[in-house]
Amino acid sequence: MDTQTVNEYLLISLIILNILVSISVLKDKLSSKYEKTAKLLILWLIPVLGLMWVWVMLKTKKYQNTNNNNDVTTFGWFSSSSHDSDAGGSSGGD
Repeated sequence: MDTQTVNEYLLISLIILNILVSISVLKDKLSSKYEKTAKLLILWLIPVLGLMWVWVMLKTKKYQNTNNNNDVTTFGWFSSSSHDSDAGGSSGGD
């Protein structure tokens, strides 16, 4: 496979991923029109970094609004809320 063919496949893959993430942005009911517009502009003006950033923002926002800790792609392990109950120490009597 020559370099031109590899570049064409990468470009087609990037466009397909951008379209899929764009659909996710448009279907997001938690974002305002302004947020959706900003995400779409970043997604299409900065293709690779925009794709990753918008995808992470969508996953993070969905994680914050649901109590589903099963999806490791939402970076839930950085959340300190699961450790709040352990912070007080023991309250023994003697």
